[in-house]
Amino acid sequence: MVDGVISENIIYEDYGNTFLDDFIGSWPSEASRGVIHFSDGDILVFFKKRIGQYKLPGGGKENNETPEQTFMREAYEETGYMVKNIRKIGVVKDQTQTSYIFIAEPYGEAQEIHPDGDEIKFDAKCLKMNAVDVLKNMKKFIIEHKGDSDESSLIQSYFTQRDCKILEYVLDHNLLA
Repeated sequence: MVDGVISENIIYEDYGNTFLDDFIGSWPSEASRGVIHFSDGDILVFFKKRIGQYKLPGGGKENNETPEQTFMREAYEETGYMVKNIRKIGVVKDQTQTSYIFIAEPYGEAQEIHPDGDEIKFDAKCLKMNAVDVLKNMKKFIIEHKGDSDESSLIQSYFTQRDCKILEYVLDHNLLA
């Protein structure tokens, strides 16, 4: 099992915008996210249709959750699937948050997901897609939004670059096999 720092201080210094300091400072200090994969190599991604963004399932720690419990909860909330064979593969660190990164498999039937604020705003839904295609779409999103200066685009690009690093790591280390 690979278990180490996947990436440190990614993206953040690329922006240099002061609003990002305040935004990042409001995040939970710990989060969990990761790749949920099927035996055919497809993965589950959260797709924000209105902006064309692909995101790995994950989010901030609540209460006294362990990193694994946070990942399990976020995976269920964002994909509708329970997960099994959960493996921690590393961490991603930025200036204010440590994200624990997991890989897992879905099991059972997907339940209906109940979108909240941003998920409704961006018309988000869960998709099952080939991992390499997801990575290509993430990179395309980053290129299309490079140079954007509005707050929302910068934040979404930040998330996409982080998730792109995670997915590249998973694919480079052949962790979907």
